[in-house]
Amino acid sequence: MIIKKATKKDIPILLKFMMDLQEFEQGFCDRVRADSKARDLFENGFIKKRITNPDYLFLIAWEGNQPAGIISGWKEYVSYAYKNEYVALICQLIVDPEFRGKGVGKKLVEKITEEFRNI
Repeated sequence: MIIKKATKKDIPILLKFMMDLQEFEQGFCDRVRADSKARDLFENGFIKKRITNPDYLFLIAWEGNQPAGIISGWKEYVSYAYKNEYVALICQLIVDPEFRGKGVGKKLVEKITEEFRNI
């Protein structure tokens, strides 16, 4: 398995994972949207606005040429709580059902933690 930072060309992959999760959640919560408005929000309001921002990270785990999972998050300056320090926040962790139980999520968390320490 290889974990790489996502680039603009990976937006369709990130979007697919996010929309798959929305559709899953919609199955047990009628407040969740999995329609074109949700798709536009994720694509244009979240991913495209942040994919090139160095404080945000989007990582994709690859098993061969197949994306196995994604993780996203950002670092935030919170001097009011942590004496001139940044904290890192994980926003999403999504693993393809085919790859669950194989350590993909754990490896994504380890990689994003490592990356946050370097930015």
